[in-house]
Amino acid sequence: MLGLGQSRVLDGEERTQALGVLPVVVLVAGTSAILVKFSSAPSPVKVSYRLAFATLGFLTFSGIYYRDHFADFDRRDLSLAAVSGVVLGLHYLLWFESLVWTTVAASTTLAQTQTIFVAILAYVALGETITRRTVFGICFAFAGAAVMSLGGIATDSLLNGVDPFLGNTLATAAGLLFAGYLVISRSVRQRIAVAPYMSVVHVFATATAFLLAVGTGESVSATSYPVHEWMLFFAMGLGPSFVAQTLSNWSLKYVASSVVSIAYLGVPITSSLLAFVLLSEVPGVGTVVGGVLTLSGIYVTVRQH
Repeated sequence: MLGLGQSRVLDGEERTQALGVLPVVVLVAGTSAILVKFSSAPSPVKVSYRLAFATLGFLTFSGIYYRDHFADFDRRDLSLAAVSGVVLGLHYLLWFESLVWTTVAASTTLAQTQTIFVAILAYVALGETITRRTVFGICFAFAGAAVMSLGGIATDSLLNGVDPFLGNTLATAAGLLFAGYLVISRSVRQRIAVAPYMSVVHVFATATAFLLAVGTGESVSATSYPVHEWMLFFAMGLGPSFVAQTLSNWSLKYVASSVVSIAYLGVPITSSLLAFVLLSEVPGVGTVVGGVLTLSGIYVTVRQH
C-alpha cells in the first residue's frame, strides 16, 4: 500500500504529465482546420468520414478497456446521448462549412465562443449562477465577435476573396451547438464513463452527418474520392477527434477544467499560424483585433468558472 507521501508524489507526477500533455492537445487540435482546408471534398462528406473514423477509434478503445460500462446506460441516458450526438454532428457541419467562407483565424476563434455559450445555457437551462465578471467576459467576447464579423467584410473579403460574414456566422452558430452538446454531456457524464459515452455520441453524430450528406445529394461512395482525400479523412478522425479528445479528457482527471479550457484558447493561435505558413492565409485587421477581444473575453469567463 502506498503511503500518503508516496500518493502525493504520484498525484503530483500525474498532474505534471497532464499539464505536459495539454500543449500536444492544442497542437493536434490546431491541425483540424488545416486538414479541413486541405480537403476538396464537400463539407458534409468531410464531416461524415471524420466522425466515422473517430467513432471507430472510440469504439475500439471502449471495447478493450470499458466493455462492461455500456450496460450503465439507461433509456434516459441513451436518449440524451443520441440528442448530444445529433447536435455534435450539426456542429461539425456548420464549422466545416464556415471554413469555406472565412479565414481559419476567424473560424477557429469564433468556434471557441462555445465557452461563452456554455455559461449562458447553464444559467438559463440549469439555473447556475452568473457573476458580473462572467457577464463582462461574455460582453467582451461578443464585442470581439462583432468586430471580426463586421470588420472582416472590409478586410478579409479583399484579402482572401471570401464571404467572411457568412463564414463567421456559421462558426458562431457552430460554437452555440457545441455548447449545447457540452451542457447535455455534463449531465450524462456524471453517471457514464467518458469513453463509452463518447462512443455512443459519435455513433449518432456519424449517422446524422451521413444522413445530411445523402440528403443534400453528396456522394458518400468510397470510390468517389482519391486516396489523398481518404488520408485527410483518416487524419481528421484520428488526430483532432480521437487523440485530442482522449488526451484532454484524461487530463481533466488531474487538472481543473478551467486549465484545460484556457489551454484550448491556444487552438485558434496554432491554427492561424499553420494557416499562414501552409495556406498563405493572412487574416485582416478586423479579424486580428476582434480575435484578441474575443479570446480575452473567453479567458475572463473561463477564469471565473
